[in-house]
Amino acid sequence: MYNSDWFVALAALVPAVLAQSTSPCEKVNDQQAAALLKLDESVNPYNYQYLAFFDAETAYQCITSIPINNTEVAAMVDIDKKFLALYSTIPFLKNPPKSYQQPSIDVLARLDEIAEKAKRGNYSNYNQFELDISAINRGVYDTHFGISNGPTGVISYSLPYGLVSASVDGKELPQVYAHSDIIDRVSNPSHIIEIEGENVFTYLQKYASTNAVTNMLDPHAEWNQLMYNEATQFGSWAADNKQSMTLGGIQTTTIYNGNSLKGKFSNGTQFEWKYMASSAASFKRSNITSGEDIFTLFGLADKEQQDQQEAIKKRALDNQTTTTPQYVPYSSYPKNPIVTQANFTRGGVVSGYLLSENSPGVLSLPSFSSRDDYTESAEEFSVAVTEFISEARKAGSKKIVIDLSGNGGGNIMLGYDVFRQFFPKKDPTALSRSRATPLFDLLGRVVEQSGKLVDGSPETEFLQQLQAAFANAGDLNTNNTLTADGKHWTSWKDFAGPLEINGDNFTKAWKYDMSLPVNYAPFETYNITGYGSNEATYDEAFSPNDIIILYDGYCGSTCSIFSNLMKNIAGVKNVAVGGIPQNGPMQAVAGTRGSQVRQHDSMAQVAELVRSGLLDSKNGSREALRSELGLTLAQVEDIPSTRQAPWRVGMALNILDQVSTGNLEVPYQFVYEAANCRLFYTIDMIRDVTVLWEAAAKVAAGDTSACVPGSVDGPGSERNKPLVESPGFSREDIWKNANSTKLLAVNNTSGGGNDDSDSSASRMTMAASVFVVSFLTALLL
Repeated sequence: MYNSDWFVALAALVPAVLAQSTSPCEKVNDQQAAALLKLDESVNPYNYQYLAFFDAETAYQCITSIPINNTEVAAMVDIDKKFLALYSTIPFLKNPPKSYQQPSIDVLARLDEIAEKAKRGNYSNYNQFELDISAINRGVYDTHFGISNGPTGVISYSLPYGLVSASVDGKELPQVYAHSDIIDRVSNPSHIIEIEGENVFTYLQKYASTNAVTNMLDPHAEWNQLMYNEATQFGSWAADNKQSMTLGGIQTTTIYNGNSLKGKFSNGTQFEWKYMASSAASFKRSNITSGEDIFTLFGLADKEQQDQQEAIKKRALDNQTTTTPQYVPYSSYPKNPIVTQANFTRGGVVSGYLLSENSPGVLSLPSFSSRDDYTESAEEFSVAVTEFISEARKAGSKKIVIDLSGNGGGNIMLGYDVFRQFFPKKDPTALSRSRATPLFDLLGRVVEQSGKLVDGSPETEFLQQLQAAFANAGDLNTNNTLTADGKHWTSWKDFAGPLEINGDNFTKAWKYDMSLPVNYAPFETYNITGYGSNEATYDEAFSPNDIIILYDGYCGSTCSIFSNLMKNIAGVKNVAVGGIPQNGPMQAVAGTRGSQVRQHDSMAQVAELVRSGLLDSKNGSREALRSELGLTLAQVEDIPSTRQAPWRVGMALNILDQVSTGNLEVPYQFVYEAANCRLFYTIDMIRDVTVLWEAAAKVAAGDTSACVPGSVDGPGSERNKPLVESPGFSREDIWKNANSTKLLAVNNTSGGGNDDSDSSASRMTMAASVFVVSFLTALLL
């Protein structure tokens, strides 16, 4: 988090350098260089580059001067569509179940529209193309998805202040405040009622739909992502300092939103916050003076960009030798943790606390990430969790709060590990499946057949390369996985099917074979709890009824897998906090619920290995190998290759759906699962996170009096009963109901499956069940 005072000072510096240049990119070059001279890199080793602010309007003029070739756009779209064959949720995005809380989107059709615009010559600069791609990224609502071809996101636009949403007492509806007013403890802070001439709720809804790529599945989680959140900040950079800082969704954007943001407080005071721009790219060092330079550097060549990222990483690693803070360096967090992960804030994120009131224990996990530049990172994460459990038991803690606020995921096996530490005797079954497209099937058949041919083949070296490339793959190497009921696959065909679901083809559901070291040893030096050399010999330290998990809706990826295990295998309940100011339920896990993301670089490398390796060599030996593998030359030539792309291809895809044992057809991404209780943020909670932890601990003890009306045990909150029907309301209903205490009708009919929870009534009950509340349409105030 940066200091807004010198942010304003830098803004005042800008006019002094404007007259020295002519083109907008030259002006950015000079302004950024002047701003960098004002910074002390030793004080801000991570924020250094990002804190060099320059004029937003000038930056926008620079970005809109990046040229584009419409013919090349069409070629890029064609490459993107070929790789999208590996994206698992395309058919459900186009035709989602009624439980899904976001609009449908036909990704391929939207890409076709972009290609058609390009063929008509409609793009006059790269920014126009980027905006259309960003609209697709935004409409998919998946943190495992992103298309970023060319020089995407070179410039970010930031405001000096962020927003927070809080209730004065936890009962009244929250209002929107300037974050600085709350964190600086301004007496009787005035809330914001208007932005850009519109009601604050109307403006924020539009902003979420047009500017902010929140990627959240639930509108309440979308709202939270528009707000400044210290857990998100800490989880983003503490795990890996290569990225410097992340601000609240309305405080920073890569989509130009004008030169300033104007609004009005409830006391009548008006404000105007000026946007400033910044960039991870060093314009001076890279000699960027034009839009053409930006495209050449970030659209055609990667080396300079990689060098700059390595420089940022080096600053973080150089700082590794300095004294490591033993507490979260944000004002709302306590300074007395009982446990911190090694290298805390420099790759370590785990911290543990004891609260003064009845000494409940709090385990803060804002990320499941482990640093990829040293092998001990995963072990350090696990050891910190072990130490917390031990210390909490010694202290006699009766209740445990696991705070997953800001947790966007990380290493999959760390999610399994934490689950096993709390429940060492429970089988961590989490099911996944892939979309069974021709490209996926081709790659899988190559993996299977190459393993059979490797011994004695004249192409042994190439086949060994294939084996090594797919050794750890769960989606393409059936040797690593088991059927849903724990049996071995008889063949690739047995695994891949395909099964026809929702008008598309999918593999069967599978789980990791945890008897294999390749699955339980993500790093050479470390086995997850309960497997290999790390066999668990103890019983669970805490009952599921004594644990509560706290969410802000951001939880996704590994966090989602861990949450699935804790809820549906162990029976742990949860609390969600925040959301749009209104009564009613909120989903706790609203980041991606996909099982695995695959970055384009790895997809491209694998595809290129298979493609180039199976095309004819000079002696024609690969023709015989193709025949042995059952492939035609045309099939191999159709494998996508980035060498065919006119500029840099960037993409991330979810390649594994997570599916619930309660419903093996609908991906977990699209079901509705309300939290067992929802809390409003209070002003005190934002100032002091222990106030939030204490409120969650009371819910763990069975006290639901602070839960938002209509939020206790909402639709889909039961174990192994994901809701695939409408919860009784839609995204539009939720936004229209902003700032209203009226309850929407709720459907508490769960979507089938076995309920493994206790037959006794839930300890979370409410006098008036929300599903009998009649539907009331609320007027937007």
